[in-house]
Parts: sequence; C-alpha cells; structure tokens
Amino acid sequence: MKKILIPVYCFFVLTLCSCALFGPPPDQSKFYILYPVKHDDLAKPSKKICVNLLPVAAPPYMVGRQIVSLESRGILNISEFHRWGESPTDGISRVIAENLSRINPDIEVFDYPAVSFSENAISLRVIVNECIGVLGDKLVLTATWQISSSPSNYNDSGKFRLELPIKGSDYSAYVSTMSDA
Repeated sequence: MKKILIPVYCFFVLTLCSCALFGPPPDQSKFYILYPVKHDDLAKPSKKICVNLLPVAAPPYMVGRQIVSLESRGILNISEFHRWGESPTDGISRVIAENLSRINPDIEVFDYPAVSFSENAISLRVIVNECIGVLGDKLVLTATWQISSSPSNYNDSGKFRLELPIKGSDYSAYVSTMSDA
C-alpha cells in the first residue's frame, strides 16, 4: 500500500508545483474611457436649456468592450487586450452630457433614462454612423443629430463628418483622438 501512496503523493506534489511555476500569464488588458473636451473649446448659449439626451445609436462594431480599429480598407482589427472601461455608447452619452453641462451652468442635461418634463425641454439624439480609424493614420467620425421640442414643434437634424489625424500608433492615441472627435 505504501508503494502505491508514494507515487500518488509525488504526482500531486509535482502537479501543485507545476501550477505554481507555470500559472496563467499576467493579464495584459488595458481599459480606456472617452473624456470630455476642455470647456474653453465650446460655445456658450444665451438662456437656460433643459436637454433630454436620448440613447446614442452606434454601429454593431462599437457595441462590444473590445476596441475596434481598421487594419486596412474594410478589415476590422478587434484588440484582444485593449478594451473599453464602459460601453462605447454609454461613454459617448456621458461625454456629450458633460460637454453640454460644461458649456454653461444654465444647461441642464438629463441623460436617458432620466428626463426633464419642463415645457422648454428639447430632446437630442445622436446616431453614430461610423467612428473608426487606422492606428497611426486617421480617425473618421460620421454622425447624425436630431433635435426636437414638443411645445414649439421645432425639429431639426443634421449630419457631420470629421477626419482627425491619430497622433501615435498605439491605442492611447487612438482613444485620445476619439475623445477629441
């Protein structure tokens, strides 16, 4: 019986040692968030405004937590270790709300699901059609915005396109450029 227990004991000791020596590799993941622009860069409104910020819509490649860039025309690069610290659409909503609030203390932003029932409240919806680029090259952002106000039946919408150079070939520069957009 002792002859059987000694090899079994040695097997367990070797197994435990190999787990300690050859454990999983360290996590190399990095997490990023978008950040608002400096308040000096924004225009100032002339009166108190309540803004109901509706959920941001984005393309499917922006829904996940992994940061997506382009390798070449039409080929997506999904980063294994560079990830968003929050959902990209939540990050865009947060940054829009912060930027609007920084313009003037008289702008009150209600980020969905919060809403203002004020008569003068306007609703803002942002639809990101494209926000992607090649590391070290440029980022392209195309989006549509829609503004509506119930009491005055005011409705307006527009589209914009930005192309910004990415000042670096790493993901920090990529996220910084996305925040600037």
